[in-house]
Amino acid sequence: NEDLFIDLVDWEWCWRARSKGYKIFIDKRLTIMHMLGRGHKNFLFFKIGVPDPIRHYYQYRNSIILSRLNYVPVKWKLSRFIIHIFKLVFFLFYDQRLIRLKYAIKGIKDGLFNKTGKLI
Repeated sequence: NEDLFIDLVDWEWCWRARSKGYKIFIDKRLTIMHMLGRGHKNFLFFKIGVPDPIRHYYQYRNSIILSRLNYVPVKWKLSRFIIHIFKLVFFLFYDQRLIRLKYAIKGIKDGLFNKTGKLI
């Protein structure tokens, strides 16, 4: 679904394919070198991925949009809700907190109104 633009498109594709009867396989022998924005930070007992601030927009928006779809697992919807609340609190104490908060709030708003596509 290219309307999601960047975040969670791979998850959505797999869930949609599975809902149509396809099987999804994971090959744990494969590795892809990938770094999320600014890497990961340890906070309490958690390892938190720190994206560039604009990615908060897509993560929050797309999570809300995906939470409405019947083929997205309920367990994922609930865990994503908790994770996003936790991350909002965490990023209030991290660098660029105001711009991160601005993108997250805009993502929440646009997700609630089902706005899709690229932000900029």
